[in-house]
Parts: sequence; structure tokens; C-alpha cells
Amino acid sequence: MEKKVAIVTGASRGIGRCISEHFLRSGMIVCGLDFRIDTMKEWSAGYEDFVAYECNIVDRARIAEIREDIVKKYKSIDIMVNNAGYLSPGRNEMESFPDEYWDECVAVNLTGTYNMTKAFGSLMIEAGKGGAIVNISSMGGLYPIPRSGAYCPTKAAVAMLTKVCALEWGKHGIRVNAICPGTILTDMNRSRLESDPKIREERENVIPLRSIGNVEQIANVAEFLCSEKANYITGETVLVDGGAVLEGIAINGKV
Repeated sequence: MEKKVAIVTGASRGIGRCISEHFLRSGMIVCGLDFRIDTMKEWSAGYEDFVAYECNIVDRARIAEIREDIVKKYKSIDIMVNNAGYLSPGRNEMESFPDEYWDECVAVNLTGTYNMTKAFGSLMIEAGKGGAIVNISSMGGLYPIPRSGAYCPTKAAVAMLTKVCALEWGKHGIRVNAICPGTILTDMNRSRLESDPKIREERENVIPLRSIGNVEQIANVAEFLCSEKANYITGETVLVDGGAVLEGIAINGKV
């Protein structure tokens, strides 16, 4: 049987790396995209079916080069996970929100996801074999989080981009879904969660399952949504948050 080909952005660490490893263990060829190419090469050294591409998903010219290379090697792809994202380092309220944080969030979280979706969704359409796309949105894309004035709007836009693509591309057999993680311990937010034990305890106490999530829990859902077991699911945004929104975590600011 011919191996499936998957693309995962932000594959150097965290959720992207974990999803990539899940796909590799299931027998797929995985093309990882990240600007941290050395990190990708380091962790993937033991996997012969991992191909590392240095890429900032804001760079459309570079994405076009990668698309061309993938067409030469594999003709098309079967799966794509748009995981790469930007979490602004500051927690400012809107009146003092730095413009550069806004610009970076929009460029990476929204425009970068659009760039990848357009480039490789069109490749799936040309190949005529269908496929599955999973976008990583956020709990903050569905519920407002104080002092996240760029992150939340861009992740909300990703959730809507997911629905538009699902609506348009269903006729091509392409399923498009989004995962909305809650508070997950990743490299991107580790410093925030581990800077003070009281902060982590406070956040865990407002999550019904009483724990910060981990990358495996997100990878498990991504793997399911890309599998045949989810072959009648499209246009969905799946919350994986330990029940956090049930406690009003996005309203009371305990994020």
C-alpha cells in the first residue's frame, strides 16, 4: 500500500512535533515545516520518512518552492495540519497593545494558515483524491481571553477559515476541521505556566479535569480527525480544553 503523505507546520517542537511523530508511527511520510530546521532534524534523526523544510509560513515564495518539491517527490499530499502559530509575548490590554504583536499574530496565525491552506488545498483538488486538513485554532478563538487582543481574533478567524474551506471543498472530498486547545503545556507557553507554581495551580483549579493539558492529547484528536474514522466530519471546531470553558475560564481571566 502506498504511504500517505502529510504536511505539518510548526513541526520543530510541541504540538507539531507530537502530531508528526504520531503520523510517522502510523506509517506516513511527514513533511515538516518550521524555521527551526536544526531542531526538526535533531528530533527526527531516527525517522527515515520525515522530510524537514525550513520555512516561515508568511513567505509565500518559499511555500511555492516547497509545494513544487513535494509534487516532484510525491505528486500530492493526503493530510495537512496547520499548527504553526504565534503567541504574543506581552499580555497588554487593547489600549496599550503593541502594534508589532498584532501584526505578527495576523501574519503567522491567520495569513500563514491561509497561505498553506490555499497552496496545498489546491494541490489536493488537482490530485482529485480528497484529503484531510486540520487547523489548530484555540479556546481563545471561540471565547474571549483578557489581554489577548491579537491572539483571540486571529484564532477566531482560523476557525471561520476552516468552515469556509469545508463548505467549498467538500465536493472535492476534502475534509477541513479545527482543534481548539485549551491551556496546553507547550514550549511556546511553558515560561508562563512554570514561572510561578501558584499560577499553574490557579489555572488547574479552574479546569474541571484539574490539570493542564499535554501535547499528546491534542495529537490524539488530530490523528483521529485525519483518519477514516472521522470520514463524515467536516467544518467542525473541536474543543480540547479539559472543560475549561464550562468554568468560564475565558471570562474570568484565569488563562
